[in-house]
Amino acid sequence: MSEINDEANTDIEPAFVAQRYINLLAESERNISEDSTIPETFAEEVRSRLAEARDFLKLEFRNCETHKRTKLARQVIDQLNLEINHLNSFA
Repeated sequence: MSEINDEANTDIEPAFVAQRYINLLAESERNISEDSTIPETFAEEVRSRLAEARDFLKLEFRNCETHKRTKLARQVIDQLNLEINHLNSFA
């Protein structure tokens, strides 16, 4: 049973980490939206980090062997792109 769990964790771990990163950055974006005293340079930093996360995911999943992992990677990358577009609307 441990092997099955380890196998499952291998498939989702990078996406889980990326999702956590997305959530933290989305929280920062919400803070920017709520506080007009936050400088634009901070918003730029958030956008930069989202782009870095997206690029990391693209590299991480470039050579996926299974359709399941590839599909999962595409879903997370799509979500990152939505977050970046949302942040860009504030720029």
